[in-house]
Amino acid sequence: MKKAFTLIEVIISVILLGLIVTFIYKSLTNMQISNNIFQNKSKELSKKEKILKLLYEDLFEADSIKITGGKKYKAIELKTNSSIFNISKPRVLWFVSNYKNTLVRAESSKLPLTYENRFISHISKVKENCETFFIQRSNKADKILIFIKFKNEKPIVFEFYKP
Repeated sequence: MKKAFTLIEVIISVILLGLIVTFIYKSLTNMQISNNIFQNKSKELSKKEKILKLLYEDLFEADSIKITGGKKYKAIELKTNSSIFNISKPRVLWFVSNYKNTLVRAESSKLPLTYENRFISHISKVKENCETFFIQRSNKADKILIFIKFKNEKPIVFEFYKP
């Protein structure tokens, strides 16, 4: 007598194999979705950290700080030693441009930014859709509060102490 699988055993095996493959496929799909979400959040945090690091370095190395502007958008003009374009003792201006409410960092050997000195200025787009860029000095002028809010993101808030 030959030993072989019956038709019912083969059908049950195929059904079980199908269920296992379906479960594995759904698990892999969910893992890919979770990975994409994690990567997006990681990129977002990385951008925020770069903005904070750049602004912090500008403020930390600043010899003078001048804050101007209205209630919603401020501008900060710095004479600093921090340069990303290898300019000696650059003047740096952080402001919100009218174009897509873009937070901008301008670096030049002289400020203010005018039509005449536009070719000696380096202008960097930091990030678009800036809803609020607010900077406030404390009464003693030793602390600076910075509040930055981009559309559909949590605000960036930090306090900088400059003795």
